[in-house]
Amino acid sequence: MPEERFEVPVAVDDAPPTLWALSVTKPSWREIALTLADPHGRHWEARRGDVFDALMDLWLQLEPLGIQVCCNGP
Repeated sequence: MPEERFEVPVAVDDAPPTLWALSVTKPSWREIALTLADPHGRHWEARRGDVFDALMDLWLQLEPLGIQVCCNGP
C-alpha cells in the first residue's frame, strides 16, 4: 500500500480547527500506521492492526495535550 495523505481538521484547546496532515501507510501486512503532523513540524504516530485501533491510539496520545482530531470515530 503506498502512502496516502489527507488533510484533517484538528482543534487545539479552544481554538478553531486548522488543517493538519495525516498519512496512512502499511509498514507490514498486519500493521497500519497513522502519522499526524502539525503545521510546525511536530508529529505523532500510531501503529496497530487496523485504522480504527491506530486512530484510537492517536487520540490517546493527543488528548492530554489538548489536541482533538475532528472526525467521526472514537
